[in-house]
Amino acid sequence: MVGVSSPRTLVVARCGAMRIALDAVAVKRVVPAPRPLPLPAAPAIVSGIVLLNGAPLPVIDPAGRGGGREAALDDRIVVVETPRRTWGLICEHVEGVSTLPAHALEDLSDLAPGAAYVAAGVAGEEGVVLLADPDLWLSEADEHAFDAALERYRRESAT
Repeated sequence: MVGVSSPRTLVVARCGAMRIALDAVAVKRVVPAPRPLPLPAAPAIVSGIVLLNGAPLPVIDPAGRGGGREAALDDRIVVVETPRRTWGLICEHVEGVSTLPAHALEDLSDLAPGAAYVAAGVAGEEGVVLLADPDLWLSEADEHAFDAALERYRRESAT
């Protein structure tokens, strides 16, 4: 991602003390954040699920990353769609859309080794982190635990 030569259109949001940026193409919408329903046995980064148009939407809180904080009344969920699944990202505030030239992105792989979801920082904007691929927000082990927890929820909800 850092080597891309064309400008990037990003949705910028504040999640706790972090300012994050997501590829605008992956962001489908922003909705008010209801309190997530618990999803027992899900990885700590998964705050729970919310029902969006009747379907369970897994919600991740990058600011809490396992802290289990409750959603505030003015929080927002940024709905992010990938080829593998649709995620909700709890954020306190969505700042808007920015278009950045590719040369503005700084490689952060040395600063965040092992954090595949962190792709780059934005030059001159302290605290902005580009999340490379929402499908990498969970490790492989977390992905399996999440899938099992979601399947359990679906079975229990059907009865």
